[in-house]
Amino acid sequence: MVSATFSKENFNFADTNSASNTYINKSLFSDPAPYTLGTAAHYYTQARGFGVINEDIGLQKNHVIAEKYRVQIRAEFLNLFNRSILGGIVTDFRARNFGQVTSVTGFRSVQLGARLDF
Repeated sequence: MVSATFSKENFNFADTNSASNTYINKSLFSDPAPYTLGTAAHYYTQARGFGVINEDIGLQKNHVIAEKYRVQIRAEFLNLFNRSILGGIVTDFRARNFGQVTSVTGFRSVQLGARLDF
């Protein structure tokens, strides 16, 4: 089901129609003749999307000033190591780019905040 030539490390960002981006083995699928039933299953559990590895971290520091004021400083890092997630596998076998991975998502996001309680 999964193409033997596909490798996540060799994904070509510049050319989404590259042969190295083909995730599903195209030779296993064909369009049946009109008015005939095909032999395909309803679902193919072997053809799954890609797993997601994501690390989020938050740091926070509280300061008390003169027993009356409290200052809180915090930072939140989402997708800390900036890991890319491959997605968008084309599953319509009649499409020109059937079986191809067509998108990449995932980016690092940093949020800083401060709070003053009085």
